[in-house]
Amino acid sequence: MITSTNRWEKEREYRGEIVRRGKEIVRKLFITEEEEEGGVTKASLRNMIEFARTSSSFEEFKLRSLYLASRSIERAGSRDIVIFIRDLIRNVKDLYGKYSDLKDELSIVKDLLEAATMAFYARSQYLDRDLYG
Repeated sequence: MITSTNRWEKEREYRGEIVRRGKEIVRKLFITEEEEEGGVTKASLRNMIEFARTSSSFEEFKLRSLYLASRSIERAGSRDIVIFIRDLIRNVKDLYGKYSDLKDELSIVKDLLEAATMAFYARSQYLDRDLYG
């Protein structure tokens, strides 16, 4: 909850709240309790890879991924969450060589995350207008 009246303090509180909500979203979507200590990005990627391997078909994987991406976009708040998404994109790119059997799936995940980044940024423009009037 934002309590400050000063514009800069208000912005800092707002961004902190967005980051907190972003972490919660990422945890709910991808992270199990045991993995929380290992870091959000690495745990997310491990679970995304497992998610790709457990899908019965490539089509199912795409549909499930689209559903998760759209769910996270609906719940998210601002461009600060893009930090998490950009980290995931960078790490997905790094995984191409290590998991060649999942190259197509990882490519789809990367594309979905890039699309989510654009959606977060567009949505943040409206949120910033609400914040600053």
